[in-house]
Amino acid sequence: MSKETKETIRKATICNWAFWVFGLVALALGIIGFFTPPKGAIDGSVLMFGGLMFAFATLFMVDRAVERGLDARVKHGKTEVAIGGLNND
Repeated sequence: MSKETKETIRKATICNWAFWVFGLVALALGIIGFFTPPKGAIDGSVLMFGGLMFAFATLFMVDRAVERGLDARVKHGKTEVAIGGLNND
């Protein structure tokens, strides 16, 4: 296995782990929100932080894709961010 292939696999592994860690932290915050006062309600700040954790995970994955020379597109509602030479098919 070439050195470049090993480095690509290592970076992909780090990227996947980061995404899962951010996702699990967001999920844990949502669950913990049900057990802290007031019980049964999740505060808006917890939901906001959970969303930000997923946003950072997504940005981390986009950064890795661009680093590998791939195109990336992130879309939310009417906002769309495209990085690279995307084809407009």
